[in-house]
Amino acid sequence: MGVSKRSYAILLVLLLLSLAVATVALCRRGLLVPHQAQAPAATIPSIVHFVFALAPQSVPFSFVHYVAVLSAHLINRPAVILLHYHFPIYGPWFERLQEDVPQLHHMWTELPTVVGNKALKKTAHRADVVRLQALLEFGGTYLDIDTICVRPFGTLLEATTTVLAREGRALCNAVMLAPVNAEFLRIWRDAYAAAFNPEGWNEASVQLPARLAVRHPDSVTVLPESTFFLPSWTEVHKIFVDVTPQIPTELVTLHLWESCSQAHMRNIEGWGWAEENPHTLYGLLLKNVLRYLRPKGNTTNPF
Repeated sequence: MGVSKRSYAILLVLLLLSLAVATVALCRRGLLVPHQAQAPAATIPSIVHFVFALAPQSVPFSFVHYVAVLSAHLINRPAVILLHYHFPIYGPWFERLQEDVPQLHHMWTELPTVVGNKALKKTAHRADVVRLQALLEFGGTYLDIDTICVRPFGTLLEATTTVLAREGRALCNAVMLAPVNAEFLRIWRDAYAAAFNPEGWNEASVQLPARLAVRHPDSVTVLPESTFFLPSWTEVHKIFVDVTPQIPTELVTLHLWESCSQAHMRNIEGWGWAEENPHTLYGLLLKNVLRYLRPKGNTTNPF
């Protein structure tokens, strides 16, 4: 065997071993059945992660959060969707989710309390740590629960590196794709404690990966902001209010910036919002999800 063939064979073995690590971990937890475990190998495992309810829930699971998980299921068709949580989740839309997304599995998680010797005081900081740990252990795709999938990830799942997108000068962790135990995630984890500020916000979760990407460019794929994060957090009116003629062609998944858009999101209680607000970007995105729900040729609303 020539050198080039030998290198290719070694690479193939490493990729298969990476998938096998995730498959074994999921099988041990009862999250994959044998016929799923025998699926064709993918560089980034066919797993989608969400993190929710790391603080006690005082309101029911919302329709917008339901759509986040449903759209991941319908548009990307992952083998498994893992919902990492700590406190109980409730509400009619959460009950509906159990019916509509059969590959959804609840993963109870301990609440992380420290990073290095620094206390985790904020729920958002705990969520940052849980998502990083989940991707390191299982690989796959992490999505914030205030996202909506627009188009399949497609060739992004063929990446051999961690995949992140720009958000201004930073790299946002609201959408991430990675192989099991990815090199960039290990580098990020090892540098996390030093950069983390318990009283701050995104020093370790958003600013740090941008700096690391400059130092380790071969271990990360950086996508343009328009892939996941435009309109930005300062422009939520462009998602929920302004006239939008069509869905941007480069948009794969949209982050809805819940911390800035709660006033809009709390008023969206069902699919009817899209009929009442068809001129908005989110209205167009809801109708896009509905197209995946309807059988071909059927124009009736299944809800």
